[in-house]
Amino acid sequence: MTTAATTTAPAPAAVPFRFFDARVVRTRPLGPSMARITFGGACLKDFTSGGRDQRFKLFLPHPGQSAPVVPVEAGEGWFATWRAMDPAERGIMRSYTVRRQRHDPDEIDVDFALHDDSGPAARWAARAEAGDRVTLLG
Repeated sequence: MTTAATTTAPAPAAVPFRFFDARVVRTRPLGPSMARITFGGACLKDFTSGGRDQRFKLFLPHPGQSAPVVPVEAGEGWFATWRAMDPAERGIMRSYTVRRQRHDPDEIDVDFALHDDSGPAARWAARAEAGDRVTLLG
């Protein structure tokens, strides 16, 4: 009996997480309880969406902050660093999926459910205006 040699394909290289500073470009109501918010920024040219159901972390500022406070580095320890930050100061983190990504200009659309102002992301989305700053981790 002979045995065939098996080879294992190398695992694909992990793409490191990276923070992307972005701004609200425009908002558009999709109905009474949904809004589409378009984010833009020069750094989004390097933001890669893996296609359908590609989620990313969105960091929002607390009321009174001009931008979300996030860790300086987005390496493997970003989550532990974020968790160690003061919850009243660190950016509000939520997971979203990219609805659509465009280049030239570099923009992404994200759809938000506006749950009657019940959560921090819904409250933020209901009041979002062009120029508001956010951070994406992807």
